[in-house]
Amino acid sequence: MPALSFTIVDAGVLVSGKTFNVKDRLKQIGRWNPQLSSWSIPAAADSPALREELEALATQKKAEEAAANKAARLYAASPEGKAAAAAEEKRRIKAAVAAGSTWICCESCEVVDWIRQHTNCRACAVDGNTFRVRGNIYTGD
Repeated sequence: MPALSFTIVDAGVLVSGKTFNVKDRLKQIGRWNPQLSSWSIPAAADSPALREELEALATQKKAEEAAANKAARLYAASPEGKAAAAAEEKRRIKAAVAAGSTWICCESCEVVDWIRQHTNCRACAVDGNTFRVRGNIYTGD
């Protein structure tokens, strides 16, 4: 299935579909039309060679992104990736403690959710179920 679709109109050709990966090339030859959510290319610039080039570029970028995502997942699952993630988490926790965060009690906290400010601290927990949400302590009861 092609990533791009080409529609012939009065003024030229409209290119729509998955154009994000080829937008730099499309900027050189056409203009973005926000009302139609597509790129307008003058009829003089349209050719089978251009269409093949755009399709190839879209496919190539998609394959490169897929390879990069796969490499990132493999690295995250590797021992080195897990160690790097743990080190980054520790650095963020130390920075939050140093900044005087009221929702992280110590450097032993495990942040469950940074956005919701939800932590689990086994070092300070009495029964192993204690956790904090925005600084308030809950016992899990």
